[in-house]
Amino acid sequence: TNCTFNGSVTAATSYAGGITGYNGNYTNIDTCRVAGTITASASYAGGITGTSVGTSSYRNAVTSCTNAAKVSVNTSYAGGIVGENSYSNIQYCNNGGDVYGSSYLTGGITGHNKSSATVVYCVSTSYVNNGGAIVGHNEATATGNFYDKQRTSAKGISSTDGTSADQSGKAVGLLTEAMTGSAPSGLSGDGWTPA
Repeated sequence: TNCTFNGSVTAATSYAGGITGYNGNYTNIDTCRVAGTITASASYAGGITGTSVGTSSYRNAVTSCTNAAKVSVNTSYAGGIVGENSYSNIQYCNNGGDVYGSSYLTGGITGHNKSSATVVYCVSTSYVNNGGAIVGHNEATATGNFYDKQRTSAKGISSTDGTSADQSGKAVGLLTEAMTGSAPSGLSGDGWTPA
């Protein structure tokens, strides 16, 4: 809770994150901020954590976190907040760091959202080179999310077959000028732009 990191993290293979590489069972991350660069030579990199994996009986939570770091992987599972999200809730988070991955499992908030996980009330104002502006590959719940459609050509959320197609209501693309001033009710305290 209330962690801050500004620097460079490089994983020789996988699991790189500004706060932790692997967020396992019964672990929550709350109100943390990251800036700098996060890189995994293989896969699983996120501005906050490379992966967040809970269980069917206890879901992890990544809440009210902000990333401004560039995130990149050489293969899959790159996310501005979490690389892969499984049995975990990402909520009220804000990403302004550009995200790079070589597959559709790349997203402004998470590269892969699966196994009863959620992505709710999050904002991404970053460039995403592949996948989705909010979620790269969605197999779970996403709602109330916004992204800057002038910063990236990626659609909001990729469909379950890996193609980039918006899933209506789960991620709303706005013009850059519309993402200034007061943000909609329910979003994080940072509003549109990470501090």
